[in-house]
Amino acid sequence: MKPLDWIMLLFAAAIAFWQFGVPQMQAAVPDEPASGRLLITSEAGLPAGSNAARQFEVFTQEVRYFGAFAVTETGEARFTRGRGNEEVARARALSVCAQTYGTPCSIHAVMLPEDDQADLPEPMASGAAKAYRSYRLLNGYKAMAISNSGAWGRSWGYDTKMQAQSRAMHECKINLKPHKPGAYRFEPCRLIAGR
Repeated sequence: MKPLDWIMLLFAAAIAFWQFGVPQMQAAVPDEPASGRLLITSEAGLPAGSNAARQFEVFTQEVRYFGAFAVTETGEARFTRGRGNEEVARARALSVCAQTYGTPCSIHAVMLPEDDQADLPEPMASGAAKAYRSYRLLNGYKAMAISNSGAWGRSWGYDTKMQAQSRAMHECKINLKPHKPGAYRFEPCRLIAGR
């Protein structure tokens, strides 16, 4: 190719990108403050000054649903936030609490979304719910993947549905929490939307 041919080719490519755009992706980013509600499931209060009372204060400082707060009979506690649904949050809090303290635990409180999430295809963590709501407005071939761990990824503007789905899954997998024995359980990503 002659130098002038290269210049024309680069010029045509630049015009195509300017006119049609380039494929986009977005992975999980730190959640903005969400609105949620706290449901106390235990009738017993937390002893003042106990580890459980201090942990509960930390738990309630940031609203990231779905969350659960588990306590032992001796006043120890563990919690989780930003999980994919209430069932996963409860199970995770109970598991981490029991593994940490070697004793059975019970759920003291759960953190739930303020709305009923009826506009979503399934219950999901606060960051993923916000991403899905804006995802619906995107054009072209697009996809979104989530995990019960709260991780998510989405893509849009691809040439094929398969490319968009592959990229959304890739972005979600990047954002999965690392496996740490006793702290996190691997929760695979799954596609929830794509066209």
